[in-house]
Amino acid sequence: MKTNRLLGVLALVGLSWGLLTACSAAPSDGAGADLGGSIPQYDLPATPDANIRTQFEGAALPDDIAQQAKNKLIDTCMASAGVTYRQGMFGAVLPSIDEMVGIADLSLDDAKREGYGATAKDDAEEPVEDASRRAYFGDGARVDVPDVFGEGMSSYSATGCEAEALASIYGTVEAGNRITGFSMLRAVMLVAEHAKKSTEYKKVVQAWAGCMAEVTSHQPADPNTARAMAESMAASEAHELAVDDAKCRTRTDFTSRHNAIVDRHLTGFKSAIEPVLVEYRALKDRAQVTSREILNG
Repeated sequence: MKTNRLLGVLALVGLSWGLLTACSAAPSDGAGADLGGSIPQYDLPATPDANIRTQFEGAALPDDIAQQAKNKLIDTCMASAGVTYRQGMFGAVLPSIDEMVGIADLSLDDAKREGYGATAKDDAEEPVEDASRRAYFGDGARVDVPDVFGEGMSSYSATGCEAEALASIYGTVEAGNRITGFSMLRAVMLVAEHAKKSTEYKKVVQAWAGCMAEVTSHQPADPNTARAMAESMAASEAHELAVDDAKCRTRTDFTSRHNAIVDRHLTGFKSAIEPVLVEYRALKDRAQVTSREILNG
């Protein structure tokens, strides 16, 4: 059962709900969706592509081969610098597409067995030598990488072992951070948030909330709110809320209706940005060839 990482995902990508609201245009219930700014309007299809999230994940996230090559290059670089290092010491773990667009799954069986499950806790930060940080992140020079269609900028280290590894694999530090950073993920999340502002989606949430009003004294606005409320409750109360939440998801067919709406918007968005996706896939294909050479070297 997945733990609740949604709040952590929001923090990772550096987005606030205010920013999402500012970037999104008013909800459109017509054939298309206009997100404002430089993100294009897209037509909303009647049905979503069956594997739409996999398609975006293929473009937005680094593949295993490239990640292995990156790890090898960083290991070698850090060892050459003579500093303490282990893989995973630095850097954020990219969220999945499901985490970026969805509401964490909760089946009735899981809820009855373990409520919402264990909430992910941040591990105590271990002391890290300054020399290790300098070797990994460089001398403080930064490079700004635009999000998809220029919706904001992300700043990354321009020097250091990680930057050198990205440049070796993807050609430039900027290109590497487009794939291994949050560029496409932010655009996907923006589209998902826009979908959730539609009248169609609001009806889905209202049906779930109406069910909850019948079975519990708590009045969460949506399943994510219910999960967040549970974190401050006593264990028995939180477990009861999770079971009620799961029952109402089942009664209102919440999960499948939620996914269908969001995936329709992602499908429309994909059609509008196909040239960008082609560029991302080509970049990843070239990087995979280079990565295999690095791993076999």
